Amino acid sequence: MKSKLLALSISLAILGAPPAFCAKPAPEAPPPPPPAPPPTLTSMVNCYASGSGLAACAASWEHMVEIGNKVEDAKSAWETSGFINYVSAISFLNQDSSWCDPTGNLDNQAILAAVAKFIRENPDKVSSPAAVLTNTALKTNFPCTKKPGHG
Repeated sequence: MKSKLLALSISLAILGAPPAFCAKPAPEAPPPPPPAPPPTLTSMVNCYASGSGLAACAASWEHMVEIGNKVEDAKSAWETSGFINYVSAISFLNQDSSWCDPTGNLDNQAILAAVAKFIRENPDKVSSPAAVLTNTALKTNFPCTKKPGHG
């Protein structure tokens, strides 16, 4: 009788416990939150639409230079590249007609720095169109002087 009771106890213990393959899996960790959406184009500054837009982009460019030529986010990348491209194009198109390279060795970085500094130091002029503001900065920093023998 004791052996039947022991066999019954073992059977109940086996039947009462669920098999290992039926065990519930451990709960999964919740998924990470989705990343923040990138700024929309409407929230980014158009660097050439106005003098104030150019001023905002110049400030982004100066900040990027101050922190070791690193861009912190999409907005600053947009504004910085807009400033570089716009000022580079205007300076290229107007060199020798409205401003001059005094040494013949002026690099783009020096041009960008001069324009950004002019804008920062002359906030009263940011109401001008971006092209006028850029050309004024270039003329002020790099005026053309008559070359000997050229009238």
